[in-house]
Amino acid sequence: MPENAGDALTSTLRTPRLPDAVAKHLAACRKGLADSGALMEIPALKWIAIADTGLRSYRDQLLVHKLLRFFHELRDIPANEREAFSAQLDHDPAVRDRIGEQLFLLIDRHDDMDKPSLLGLAWRDYIRGKVTLDQFERLARAIDRVHLPHIAHLESLGMGTSKPSREEAAVLTDLLQAGLIYPASVTRQLADELDSRPSDAYHRTDIAHVLFTLYAEHRGEPA
Repeated sequence: MPENAGDALTSTLRTPRLPDAVAKHLAACRKGLADSGALMEIPALKWIAIADTGLRSYRDQLLVHKLLRFFHELRDIPANEREAFSAQLDHDPAVRDRIGEQLFLLIDRHDDMDKPSLLGLAWRDYIRGKVTLDQFERLARAIDRVHLPHIAHLESLGMGTSKPSREEAAVLTDLLQAGLIYPASVTRQLADELDSRPSDAYHRTDIAHVLFTLYAEHRGEPA
């Protein structure tokens, strides 16, 4: 039995044939046929005690489904890479445990069943070294906060207009609160630029295009 969230995370990553186990249980969950006893072969589910005590509530079933969707996005990571990454996390137990706690807390409160999948794709890119730990944690917070359909507007939304429509203003506010855009005035202030040249009202943060690309991948669309 894993001792804490970090251990549950790395133990799950080390599970032999993890992609097969996750795919099997995910298919069962979709059909309403989840077996709480069989789920114990996945350490993350065993640790949260749901598999041991049974799926006693609708929330339990949703949490299991969310966790399976998260781990399903790691199916293309070979076992040796998962092992190497787990060993890397184990070198700093404090960071490992903090990340594990963050992941379980975020997944539990996701308000859209697509969010765990999107978070899994971001985690996959972190394992592959495509994003830094700081970027991953900001991506995780953005996924938690944003209304997912608004992500599709990141590359096309006009951010330079001084008078956005009511609908555009709602999208801009949501993206701003999710940390995906920031006011251009911040850039001017930091650069101490006091000129009269026109500039966009908002700029995209460094994680905006990453999340846009992951969202397009999740939806099976070209980025």
